[in-house]
Amino acid sequence: MKRKLLILSSIIAAVVVAAGFVLIPVARERARRSRCMAPLECCFRKAMLMYAMDHQGAFPPNFAALADSYAANAILYICPSSGTQPGALANVDEWMDYIYIHWPDGENTPTNYPWVYERRLSHHGGGIQIAPIQGPAFWDEGAQWLQKFAREHPELIIPMPEDLP
Repeated sequence: MKRKLLILSSIIAAVVVAAGFVLIPVARERARRSRCMAPLECCFRKAMLMYAMDHQGAFPPNFAALADSYAANAILYICPSSGTQPGALANVDEWMDYIYIHWPDGENTPTNYPWVYERRLSHHGGGIQIAPIQGPAFWDEGAQWLQKFAREHPELIIPMPEDLP
């Protein structure tokens, strides 16, 4: 009886250890996604709204316009998982890890439209973070939502992530 109990407890311990090896990387990646999502949800959105208030409801033409006065920390423009090194804020649109879509209608743009999202799928293993004009940023596995949005709105120019197959 003791032998069976010892074997059973050894099997349970092995399963727990194996599950830990599977769950730890998953938890680590979710933490990275959260760190990447934070600038999208708080910093960029607030900076964009402050810019719009100062410019009669118009959204900035690019991220460099935000970098001047509203979001002047280069670290904000980099996904923590990417390994990208920040460059000069004057040319932030060339090196940042996000794609910004300028909506000329500003505050009249439908709130579900995306305005910033990740430039590459590979930062987080096959998906991107997307921030709509209003509402929470969300995870888009394989950029499926973004591709569907682009198909539904062919009149809009929606750049796709660089490494989309």
